[in-house]
Amino acid sequence: MKKLLFPVILPMLFIATTFSSCGIGEDSAEAQTFVEEFYGYLSEKDYDKAMSMVDEDSKKITPQDEWLKILTQKESLGKFNGYEKSMGFNTHYNNGVTTVELNYTCNYEKMEVYEKFTMVKRGDVYKIMSYEYNTDKSKLSD
Repeated sequence: MKKLLFPVILPMLFIATTFSSCGIGEDSAEAQTFVEEFYGYLSEKDYDKAMSMVDEDSKKITPQDEWLKILTQKESLGKFNGYEKSMGFNTHYNNGVTTVELNYTCNYEKMEVYEKFTMVKRGDVYKIMSYEYNTDKSKLSD
């Protein structure tokens, strides 16, 4: 058994880790592209299209008018000057459902805001499961 450990089992573990890491990176890239589209709609103030990107189950928990209030509230911060994705991401797989957490730093005319997205993959499409922002990064959920 010990003789098999190094030449057979360890390379198999390495291959399995490599393939699963590729999937995780792809999920993160897809979710990130989705968030970039969402930011485009917010900067254009196209809240209908932004709301179409929110997961239906999330709209059942938090009604659409409350989502809109959260999204439009940031208009008081002035012009949206852009965003930068923070390093890292968290990907979770549970019962065939993929979720990805992404963090961003957004620059507005009046201040910097920290934002966190939790994305859920339904079929081949990501939707926003939760979204939060704060001027104090430490106040975002873990």
